[in-house]
This record gives sequence, C-alpha cells and structure tokens, in this order.
Amino acid sequence: MLEVKELTKKFKQTVACKDINFKVDDGEFFVLLGPSGCGKTTVLRLIAGLETLDRGNIISNNMSLNEVDTQDRNVAMVFQNYALYPNMTVRKNLEFPLKMRKTDKNRIPEIIEEIAGLLQMAEFLDKKAVKLSGGQQQRVAVGRALVRKPEIFLLDEPLSNLDAKLRQHLRVELARIHKELNITTVYVTHDQAEAMTLGDRILVLKKGEIQQVGVPEDIYESPANLFVAQFIGFPEINLFETELREGKFKIMGTDAKIKKYSKIGNKKVIAAIRPEDIEIIDSGNGIQAQLEIKEVSGPDTILYLKKDDKQIRLRVSKEKRDLIPEEKEAVELKIEPDKVMLYDYESKKLIKP
Repeated sequence: MLEVKELTKKFKQTVACKDINFKVDDGEFFVLLGPSGCGKTTVLRLIAGLETLDRGNIISNNMSLNEVDTQDRNVAMVFQNYALYPNMTVRKNLEFPLKMRKTDKNRIPEIIEEIAGLLQMAEFLDKKAVKLSGGQQQRVAVGRALVRKPEIFLLDEPLSNLDAKLRQHLRVELARIHKELNITTVYVTHDQAEAMTLGDRILVLKKGEIQQVGVPEDIYESPANLFVAQFIGFPEINLFETELREGKFKIMGTDAKIKKYSKIGNKKVIAAIRPEDIEIIDSGNGIQAQLEIKEVSGPDTILYLKKDDKQIRLRVSKEKRDLIPEEKEAVELKIEPDKVMLYDYESKKLIKP
C-alpha cells in the first residue's frame, strides 16, 4: 500500500503540487491525469525520491519514506525517454540494475529470462537497444524496472513518444503485465484514453491541486467540477449558461425540468451535457440547429452544429447515421433533461440534489 499525505513542493515561486492526499491499495493501478504542467510528474518524482518534498509524508507499508534514500526505496520508475544504454544489448540493459543491487549472479539469468518472456522480448535479448523500434525500447525500459521486483511501480508518460497504433497495443500489454504481476502501480499521463482504460482509479490534477479522485465511470459520468467535465471526454462536453428556478431551466431555447433539482433555490447555473446524450430526431418538433461539420470517427460520427451562434457537439452512433443531413442543412435535436448535469455558476462545482 502507498499513502501520500499533504504532499507539497515548490520550485522557487512556482507551486508544483499542494496538499496532495491519496491512497493506493496493494496491487491497484492508480492514474495521475492532467494537462502538461499540472504537477503529476513532480508527485511521481517525490514518491521515487528524485525530488525532496517541502511538506508532507510518503508512506509505504506503514513506513515513512521521507528519509529513505532513493536507491533504498523498493520503487522502480519508467521514464518517458526510455533511459536505456543504447550500445548495450537488451540482456545487458536488464542485467545492469540487478548488478547494481548486488543480486546473486547465479539468479540473474533466471530473472532476465522470466522478464523477457513476460515482455515477449526473449528473441531480442542479444540485440543492441539502439537497433530496436520505439515500442521495443519501451518494453526494455519497463523490463529494466521490473527485474528489481519492486513493491511500487511508477510510470511517467511511458507511451507518449509512440505512434497511436503502438500506444494502443502497449496499453493492452501494460494491462496484461499488471494483471499478471499485481504490482502497486502509479501511472502518469495527460491522455484520457490511457487513464480511462488502464486505471482502477484516477486522480485528476490541475495546477498542482486535486480536482477529483474516483473510478473511471464516476470521473466521466459525475465530474466534480467544470474543469474535469471539460477535460474528460471527446468531443468536449456542451455547456450552457442558464437559470435554475424550482428545478426548471432553459437549454437551447427549450424549457427543461429535472425533478431531483426541484428543492434547490433559484440560482444561475451552467448546464452540461455529453455529446452522446443529445439525440437526433425527425419528429418535426425538436430543437432546430444547423450542421456545420461532420467527422467520421470509426463507428460514430462527430457533428459540430450551430444554434444561436453557439457551437454544439454531438456523437452519433452508426444506427442513427441515416438521420444526419448534409452540411449547412437543418437538424432536429432532443435532450433528455435527466442526462443534464448542473454546475454552480460561481464555484463551478457540481450541484448535488
């Protein structure tokens, strides 16, 4: 188990992270997600001991790591840039951390074979790292961390240098490896697809502060604030400023009512609705909008519409594709009020009934 309490770090006048608190259960795959510069890599480096914290406590198995040297923490880290010895063979790269830790030399070949098999890299053991593809080099970087049999596995945007197809393939491989080894893992990424598919739980960061922690479904379906709502999901969630009065509000010029909000007083709010929760209809009495652009995205089609000079985004399944008009033509829309999330206009936080 890993626990982080009130983790705080400044670089001169810049606050990299402030009062970060979370727990990672034994064997959990925990993801730190956020835009560039939000502090997620700093948190990872503090856990690894590569940075000194200004305040807080890092606890592993009920023992504080604050005063434990980096090499003595049973933690292994995989970096974005692979950090391999290019002119060494794969075997030598995997051996290196074992020799540095003075592992019994008779056990080293057995450990190397085990990890190479797990990574499906056995046939490349005698090939120099510089001769490998990007995906193969990343596997070696993962292997070099795993040979140490760490209690905590840290990964800092390990797939960001790879092309889209290879990223998807290695996501599956990482999930498989984690399932087989069951190592407590903290994974840093700015890619929401990686976070949603790999993470048992996700922590969303913005400017060094926690925005929300939860399972992927909760992060997507009940974003705690507008930042999370807008950061998660493609295309971006639709937002509408409106007034809530006894559970009623207007959205795209149409009256809507959500019974669960009826006891909340009158207030200015922001209504948010996911692109897949707006439906195309052909009944003749729907909300009128104009189709600007359509993009085919696999089985779905992404639509960008205009309504009263405001852009509206839709994700339409292939079953509804025949209802999509030509660009610049009118389209009818329907919104299910219960799919709408309401956020306080001032605090930008989700309003809970």
